[in-house]
Formats: sequence, C-alpha cells, structure tokens
Amino acid sequence: MSMMNDFFPNQKSVAIFNMDVNYLKRVNDTLGHEAGDALIVKAAKSLLAVEKDNVRGFRMGGDEFMLFGWDMEEDEANALKKEWEGALAKLNEENDGLECVIACGLAYGKDEFDLKELLKLADERMYENKVAIKISRGEDPNAR
Repeated sequence: MSMMNDFFPNQKSVAIFNMDVNYLKRVNDTLGHEAGDALIVKAAKSLLAVEKDNVRGFRMGGDEFMLFGWDMEEDEANALKKEWEGALAKLNEENDGLECVIACGLAYGKDEFDLKELLKLADERMYENKVAIKISRGEDPNAR
C-alpha cells in the first residue's frame, strides 16, 4: 500500500492488473482448505513468474492479487498480461488436480494519470472478466 501512495504516483506510466482467484470457496468447500491454500500458492507463483525490475506482484488478501508494472508502454503492459496468462497456463499443466482460474482486469496510465481512477478501472475490468469466464464455461455469471 505504501508503494501505491509513495512510489507509483511518481512514475511516468503504470500498469495495474487487478486479479481475483475464481472458485476458491468451491475448492475449500469440496476439497478442503489445504487444496484452497495450494490454489493461492499457484496464483502467487504465476505472478512471481513474470516479476522483473519494473514488475511486482502482491497478494492483497484472501484470493485477491495485484500485479503492477511501471516505466512501460501500453503494448508492453498488454504483452505482460499475455506472459502472465502463459505462466498461469504452464502452472495449470501440473498434475495436481487443481485448475487455477484467475480473473484479471488491466488498466494503464501514462504521464498524468489518476492512480485511484486506474485502480477503480482495473477492478471493474476484473469483474467483467470474471463474468466472461463464467459465461465461457456455461456457468451462471452470478454464482459464487
């Protein structure tokens, strides 16, 4: 949180990836909290896989994560999202019986940007992605 207040507003550009692990409650309820913890670890590993000098991942709490990139162009932010998606897919190839599905919303700002507005936009886009994922799987988008 201190980086959001002290560091990111002083950067020329920032990419915010707001993330939420889907189905954690279902995994906890059906397979147990140990499996849910393994899902959280897999999510964290997907962020660690793409960290660089100008990219950092954070667990915000529970099943919520954020990935921040700075000093990058918008096309680099989009490429980073693809790289992260590939890292998550690779982790999901592990034969542990746990598929980690993460909704992600990306917001990018350059030069004069409002960090609070970018955080809000990333959050909105993450929820849109969460609904899209459920619909693509033939599920009720309002189900938990």
